[in-house]
Amino acid sequence: RADMIKATVATLLLLFFIGVNSQYDYKVGNCEIYPYRDYPFCNFTLPVQERVDDLVSRLNVSQLVNQMVNNASDIPSLGIPAYDYWSEALHGVTANGATSFPQVIGLGATFNSSLWLDIGITISTEGRALYLSTDEIGGITFFAPNINIFRDPRWGRGQETPGEDPFLTSQYVAQYTTGLQGSPKDPIYDPKYIKVVSTCKHYDAYDLENWEGIDRHHFNAIVNDQDFEETYLPAFRSCVE
Repeated sequence: RADMIKATVATLLLLFFIGVNSQYDYKVGNCEIYPYRDYPFCNFTLPVQERVDDLVSRLNVSQLVNQMVNNASDIPSLGIPAYDYWSEALHGVTANGATSFPQVIGLGATFNSSLWLDIGITISTEGRALYLSTDEIGGITFFAPNINIFRDPRWGRGQETPGEDPFLTSQYVAQYTTGLQGSPKDPIYDPKYIKVVSTCKHYDAYDLENWEGIDRHHFNAIVNDQDFEETYLPAFRSCVE
């Protein structure tokens, strides 16, 4: 369990230092300031795993725990600023001035994979710009896309998804996530950095919000192995791959 916590925290922190710290971004930690610049985790030429190990070794239990929430606190002793891992970009960045594209159920109905990629690229560009120039969003880690399979309108959030088909949803997430995180089609693509972070949700068999006193935190979805493999897992596999 301790190793899992450390790995999770290190991933979150390094998404900040590796993914956010690029030539397009100045809202970063203090890796160019003494004494932080001398820490191995601030050395961008080192392998990621080596930086992870160094960073985690410098955190105490309290600091580790405080990084396990979306609104992570700063760590002044290491020059690490506070960071909010919860921004939204379901069909556009949730912020004033951002483009609002059609709801995802409509985008799925286009069956246009190149459109999904282009929308992801546009959203990630606007996300970067808003993060740099305003306080509208707390970070560039977006809770999107929603790739739950939509087969019962009583859920109430079906408009957030591409629809009922596992194959279509898998194709959608592959294009949209690539557009968000980094595509060679993007004019400012840089393979060294993650442009913004996409977090595919909600894992898994999640299709209930609040019904007759049962909420999403306590709902027991009973799904057989075949349905998991054929219906609910393909989109998440596509997201990861």
